[in-house]
Amino acid sequence: YGGDAGGGRGGGGGGGRGGGEGGGEAGAEAARRAAAVGLCASCLVYLGDLERYRATSGERAGGAGACAASAESCYWQAQRLAPRLGNCHNQLAVLATHRSDNLDALCGYMRALLAPAPFVPTARDNLERLCRSLVSEKPPPPPSAALASLGASDAPPGSGDAIADAWAAEEARWEAGLCRLHALLHLRRPAGGGSLPSAVAQLRRELLQRLRACARVGRLKATRVGTALLVCIGSLHLPPRVGGEGEPASEPAAATEALAAELLKGIVCAIAPAVPKAAVGPERPLAALLAALAPLALWSAHSNHRLACLAPEARREYADALAQIGNGLPASARSAAASPPPVSGALVRLVGFTPLDAALASEARAAGGSVGGGSVRAGDASGLVRAHGATIFAALRLLAGAPCAWSAADSGARGDGAQLPLEWDEGSASFTAARSPAPPPEAVAPPIVSADSNATARTDTACASRGAMPPPPRLDWKSV
Repeated sequence: YGGDAGGGRGGGGGGGRGGGEGGGEAGAEAARRAAAVGLCASCLVYLGDLERYRATSGERAGGAGACAASAESCYWQAQRLAPRLGNCHNQLAVLATHRSDNLDALCGYMRALLAPAPFVPTARDNLERLCRSLVSEKPPPPPSAALASLGASDAPPGSGDAIADAWAAEEARWEAGLCRLHALLHLRRPAGGGSLPSAVAQLRRELLQRLRACARVGRLKATRVGTALLVCIGSLHLPPRVGGEGEPASEPAAATEALAAELLKGIVCAIAPAVPKAAVGPERPLAALLAALAPLALWSAHSNHRLACLAPEARREYADALAQIGNGLPASARSAAASPPPVSGALVRLVGFTPLDAALASEARAAGGSVGGGSVRAGDASGLVRAHGATIFAALRLLAGAPCAWSAADSGARGDGAQLPLEWDEGSASFTAARSPAPPPEAVAPPIVSADSNATARTDTACASRGAMPPPPRLDWKSV
């Protein structure tokens, strides 16, 4: 059942069993309900698999596209019923592999592995297969010098369709570069030998150059940015890969985690300027961008301990990008944060992604129930701007140590995190990234005067570096 499917294996229903605790009729009823929900989720996965097989065989008259869309709908319905199961995300990743969407496939396999009930070993094997394929492909060409110098009103050479095609190519290349980077980080060794840090540094530099150019001219697709951020977060939480027998030595897990954290920081810094620019435009693109950034803000406030491997200056740059995002939010989003914001369908789909468990649990407590109780319609652009913007604003306030009143009441809101120097200034009602204090001046010993045999005065200055070095300055960051 399942077999090979375009580079990934489907895993079947693998239904979810649940049990209600408690005695008497109430406990028995809860157990029956949980079992029924698990069976429904399994049936939906099986139905999705049948549609996926029709899509690959060309059996249905409506064409492969209609079958694939039907399969995707079944898998997402199963995930909504049983969000703890990783199976649904493995199947969605297999669908993405069929349509050569490597970014969605990476995200799906990571979510299958980072679910409370991970879909192992199938998803792990599929992720391994995908990463090996990505590393074996030819890397995207380096960006041209002209791309780096583009201004907001500039465009690549050409006119009309040629310009659109040129930007579409750059968008595809930054996605390809990101997928290749994460494949290298997962395998923990570069293709063809050499140094992994140097290979990652070159790819990261080219990726960020393309991202910044696309952000300047408004060519960032918010949904793709959101998926890229989830892949970056997931990469930081995946357990280290264990190499097979006879494989070359790989980079230590701690080193690859630091490279992944640096990549996430660079991407956040590249896309942060897009928020204030989008805030003065139509609401629909802004709503999509804020939906992409809301999970990042929640993760940064609740579960950012994986960023502890960043150097202090890199953490300050990350905090500075978060401040730019927070300060670029429209007034409607800030005012909406006075009470717990409604949870949109975009956040509901993230239930079961363990890196966001703490954040979504806090959102559910604030909403007085389940995360699935969101009431923002997908077509309500204004409502989505307020909901996602308020979520971002409240999360950043929490990270800065100045939580909103409803968030401060949640005793379980904050977990252990990296020390990110984000601050909230009540007077200016804005976020800032605290600058690291300058180290104290080195102490210089008083001059020592001695006389030589010719009675000539000689002055020696004691070297400040002799003996024990003074301790590094303590950075007064707010704890998360």
